[in-house]
Amino acid sequence: MENQFKGLIIGFAMLFFYCSRKLGQGLDRYVYIFMCAGNRIFNRCGQDPKQLCVPCEEGTFTTEPRVYSCSRCSDCTGAQVVKKACTSTSDTVCGCQDGLQCGDATCSFCVTTCGKGEEPVQRSCRPCANGTFNDKIHEKCKPWRTR
Repeated sequence: MENQFKGLIIGFAMLFFYCSRKLGQGLDRYVYIFMCAGNRIFNRCGQDPKQLCVPCEEGTFTTEPRVYSCSRCSDCTGAQVVKKACTSTSDTVCGCQDGLQCGDATCSFCVTTCGKGEEPVQRSCRPCANGTFNDKIHEKCKPWRTR
């Protein structure tokens, strides 16, 4: 923690030196934006905070502070549907049409939702083999047990 604090102080001092030299003025005229949520850095230093950051253009976003460019919003394609539209501070969140579900954690593709008596195999479903069952939605088949 102490090393991080020292690094922050050194970084601030270096930045102040850079900005004050660039502006040719002291600390009272120095402005720097540390966080630009939903904005990108336009100028690193300046006297007017409004001239330092500009909003991300429509169709772009940033979740990171102190970036010089915004990322393009993801598109939901094929069987995907928009669950949450892209904003200047977050990417598009995609889901899947009814009867389908996300095939991975980021929902980059959709797969058929397997019903009871079926199990998922790659991107489709197959019936449970003899001696196995599944009484849940989109789960692997399990062997029958006898007591």
